[in-house]
Amino acid sequence: MHTTIHTPRATSNWPYPFTADSNYRLLSADGASIRGHGQIRAMSSTTVWFESDKALRVGVLVELGVTWPVLLDNKIPLRLVIHGRTVSTDGKSVEVAILRHEFRTRALSSPNQRLLRIANTTERALTASA
Repeated sequence: MHTTIHTPRATSNWPYPFTADSNYRLLSADGASIRGHGQIRAMSSTTVWFESDKALRVGVLVELGVTWPVLLDNKIPLRLVIHGRTVSTDGKSVEVAILRHEFRTRALSSPNQRLLRIANTTERALTASA
């Protein structure tokens, strides 16, 4: 089914225009899932519009993971997870009705944390071989 999407010609017409990377997972009744990635173009409190790497069908349950542009306490990266249903598509442009959403923290990755992990791994390896 190919439906015309009501994409925002100018994202300023949408309450929250922004661009962000996203990953998605299509959910089916039998537990199978298809993964992909895309780019969020705009969103409101009830709808999100994104460009997908694949053409998607209308009526599919989808989980979108969005890299959130604002840090929690100015230091912790966040991810917005949106559960919704595709309501219209036009090629790879997809409009999703938001059913629910939640914010999750993402792994903090600083150079100091990576060095600490490497040091701990090396120490364990030396201890194990001694």
